[in-house]
Amino acid sequence: MPQSQAQPPYRLALLAHSHELAKHVRMVMRDRSDEMIYEFVDFETGPAMARACLEAGSEVVICHGGTGNAILRSLGHSVVAIDRTDMDVIKALRRAKQVSDHVILAAYRDERHDLEEMEALLDLKIHHISYETHDALFREINIAYERGIHLLVGGGGEQEIHGKSGRNRLCHRAQPA
Repeated sequence: MPQSQAQPPYRLALLAHSHELAKHVRMVMRDRSDEMIYEFVDFETGPAMARACLEAGSEVVICHGGTGNAILRSLGHSVVAIDRTDMDVIKALRRAKQVSDHVILAAYRDERHDLEEMEALLDLKIHHISYETHDALFREINIAYERGIHLLVGGGGEQEIHGKSGRNRLCHRAQPA
């Protein structure tokens, strides 16, 4: 019977906009021999950082949400992009419903959700923003605010734009668990 050889440690990179996500990954990785690099990025800085991590020896880049999809599109390989699921979004919308019946749901252009079903299920009006750049997101959020919709449901990019907008409004986040 052949003797099994120990697998050498992997070199991985987690690129995320969420410190909470990094905290959970650190907990999972604490007893593993694999090396994990943690970098905080958004969908505009993510692709360049992913290239740098791969050039520095990381074998795989792990990312999520719109940022993950931007990185995957840019590199095309060595990327594990974890999408937000409809259930992630429904949970965030359900929390938002406690505050308002009208919410902004911001999602990167490639992210698809069954918004009509979510509206019916939660008895909620969803004002969808689909964006490709920070500028487009910022512009669309301002338009929604001008229309009186002040509750934003989104991920890290949306949170960042919301903070820069200077508006003192509540922002709920939908993150993969």
